[in-house]
Order: sequence, then C-alpha cells, then structure tokens
Amino acid sequence: MRYRDYLQVLRLDHWFKNLFTLIGSLAALSYFHLGLSFRYADKISLGVLLACLISSVNYVVNEILDASYDLQHPIKRFRAIPSGLVSIQALLLLTAGLLLGSFIVAVYFFNVYFQLALISLFVAGILYNVKPVRAKEIPYLDVLSESVNNPIRLLIGWFTVTSEYVFPPVSLILLFWVFGAFLMTAKRLAELLFLGSQATLYRQAFKYYSKASLIGVTLLYAGLTLVLYTYFSLHFQRELLRILPFFVVFMAWFFKMTLNRGLLVREPEKIFSEPLFCLYSCMLFLAMIYLCFK
Repeated sequence: MRYRDYLQVLRLDHWFKNLFTLIGSLAALSYFHLGLSFRYADKISLGVLLACLISSVNYVVNEILDASYDLQHPIKRFRAIPSGLVSIQALLLLTAGLLLGSFIVAVYFFNVYFQLALISLFVAGILYNVKPVRAKEIPYLDVLSESVNNPIRLLIGWFTVTSEYVFPPVSLILLFWVFGAFLMTAKRLAELLFLGSQATLYRQAFKYYSKASLIGVTLLYAGLTLVLYTYFSLHFQRELLRILPFFVVFMAWFFKMTLNRGLLVREPEKIFSEPLFCLYSCMLFLAMIYLCFK
C-alpha cells in the first residue's frame, strides 16, 4: 500500500471543479460592490479548501460503493480500490477525520449559512451515491443530482464573503445548475460513445439512454444555459453580454469534443489533455472577472 494510492481515491486532481466556489465568492464581491480586495482572500481560500475536502469525502464514498461497477470499466478497473491497493477501513477512518475536521473549521470560522451550504454538499454526495436513493442509477435524475453540486458550491463561495441573509439571484443559481447539467449530460454521452455495448455493465442508467436522447438533452441544457446567462446579464451584469458569443463558442467546442468521445469530457480531471481549449477557457474566465469588476 502506498500513500499515493490513498491520495488517488481522494481525487485531488478533481479539486479544480471547486472553481465554482471561487466564482461564488467573486460573484458576491461584485454583487455587494466590494471590489477585488485581499481583505477577503484568506476566508475565500479557506472556503475553497473546505469545499475541496468535502468533495474528497464524497469521492471516497463514491469509489467504495462503485468498486464492483468500476471492475467492468476498461480504465476505472485499475483504480486503487478495485485493484485492492488500499484498505477500506483506513479509507473510512480518513474520510471520517476529513469530514469532522472540515465541519469544526467551518463552525469556527464561518457563518451558519456557509455551514449549511457545506453540509448540503456532503448530503448531495450521499443522495447521489448511497441507497435507497442512489440517484446516479436513475436516468436523467443522475445528471440533475450531480450537477446540483454547482449551485451548492456557488453558495459556499457566496457565504465566505457575506454573513447577511441575502442569497444570489435565482437566475444565477439556476444558471449554475443548468450549466452543470449540460456538462454532466455531455459526459454521459461521451461515456456512452466510448463504452458502446458495455456501457450498461458499468452504469445501470445507460439502459435507458441512447445517443439520440443524450444529444437532445445536452442541447436542451445548452439552450437553457444561454437563456439564463442572457437573463442574468440583462438584469444584473449587462457587461457580460459582451462575451456571450465567446461563451457560445466555448459550449459548441465542448459539444464537439463530446461527439468525438474526447478524453476531457469523459474524464474532466484530464483538463490539460486539450491545452488549446484549456487556454481559451481561462481567457474567457478572466474576461468575465474583468467585466464584473472594471
């Protein structure tokens, strides 16, 4: 057994998904006209770290319960748990420590709204992975239940900045959720195209999916994302309309990679497998920040 096998189960390479937590903090700074200031840097950094740790707790639960299914996957079968490289008991102790430690820090440093958002991130992972719900096995609900992590991360980041009982605009919350659903449905489509007839051995929900249905739902979520982006921009941050065409390019590019069974879509942690797309995404993100705070 090696320490890096345990780190693999924690999926530190997936922590970049908590960028949505940072975006939540930036959104709050912009919404309350606080500007970009190092005054909040320490709390924002700690908030992002706690979101990362709770995400790792959920990943451990996911990998333990999915081990038998991962054995049917041509790539995931080599993960640490299916390969027998780690102790489940040790993983559970590690997970309990991370969970308890994260909530103690949250209670000590943050307000109750942040704490509730952090708890919600953990609960969402349990509902997604653990029976009797195990939403990941329910077609279409699997995508919605996984992508709900995006608005939760938004709230975690939002309440690192403010302790007021003021939530983000509903349109922004829905935008995060629907955009996440677009990304997750695209991932399902890419997995289906990659696994082919073996897809149902890996995930039961694939019995109810087809290439045509997943393309249709992906395009539906893409359209809803653009509608919500436009609505939010018109009502709260009109400057963001200036980069709407570039956001459309981002989504079209991602969809094209999906149809090509792109590695980045199937395994988002391999983000650097598409350096040009990665660079474009970073530039788009920086442009959004500039327009929100200029």
